[in-house]
Amino acid sequence: MKRSAVRCICWWMLMLIAGAVWPQDLDRQKAGVVKVTSRLDGARRTGTGFIVQLDADAAYIVTASHVVEGDNRPLIEFFTRRNATVEAETARIEGGDPRGLALLVVRGKERLPAGVAALPLRRGADLRGGESVTTIGFPRGGGAWAVVRATVVSREGRDLLLDGSIDEGNSGGPVLMGESVVGVVTLLDGKFARAAPADLVSFVLEGWGVRPDAARAAQEVPAPPAERTGTPRPEQTSRPDASVEIARAVCERLRAGTSYRISFNGRAQGPAGSMVRTALLRAGEEVSAPKTTCQDWNGCRRGTSEPGATRWSTSVIALPPIPTHAMVAVMPDGTAPATQPYATQRLELDCPRF
Repeated sequence: MKRSAVRCICWWMLMLIAGAVWPQDLDRQKAGVVKVTSRLDGARRTGTGFIVQLDADAAYIVTASHVVEGDNRPLIEFFTRRNATVEAETARIEGGDPRGLALLVVRGKERLPAGVAALPLRRGADLRGGESVTTIGFPRGGGAWAVVRATVVSREGRDLLLDGSIDEGNSGGPVLMGESVVGVVTLLDGKFARAAPADLVSFVLEGWGVRPDAARAAQEVPAPPAERTGTPRPEQTSRPDASVEIARAVCERLRAGTSYRISFNGRAQGPAGSMVRTALLRAGEEVSAPKTTCQDWNGCRRGTSEPGATRWSTSVIALPPIPTHAMVAVMPDGTAPATQPYATQRLELDCPRF
């Protein structure tokens, strides 16, 4: 065989490998995708969504706003529990915006099938046109859980423009590059589809108090995380309507350098006017106050019309000397850190050594 022919065959093999979606990877991606069915004025609508945050008793799902607008109780079908639906609630929505997003929540551990997963958002993806991507959804005539190849045509304003066989049933579905989400299909525009890029989706979700799972860059691939081994110190509460809990804390060593990612989350309760504040400590001294997001309190401050309790979460990159403890407090809004909190809890971190 001529050398040029061998090079050609090898080139095509590499292209096939690079573009392949291996069955196990596809199943893992489908485990984060859901079918969304809603009704408006008696008409049935079908779209797609995907899980961006997964708790023990709740799944948080993003979709396009027009898929569910006007229906506060859409139905969800998980890939890992086919042909069965559960009711979700439309928690937040950019109503009236044809390119808007919506946040759905499925609550209750019994409603979440085994094997579901959150899909990571790939922030900072430099998409300029020509990149190959994949969508999973329900285009008309495409069958159940159709996998569609597409190409990023260009960027136009806030949108990514895509070609390919993307149809109305793909609205709200993920635009995948590898194992991470680089966009959300929001609108059909002639023969093209528009998608909100992952950076914008992440910005909107964090404004709604949801911290989506983020795809890490190659230089920040973490070593296996060390789950907490310490026991939370007894909660200190100065008033009966306040409490706080650290449910989970993870300290990950990043292989690319001498740094760690510390993430912890939990629940908090407090009176109107209170706020959630987190801190990292070393030798009893505060070394960092990470930005915290809350599910039900805007800016992690409880307004008079907001629920009495909220879920909170935080994540930060830390450099040595590494913090030894994580702390969370519910305290009066707008006060100095030294002010007596309503409730506190502290947990010893177990960070792996380099």
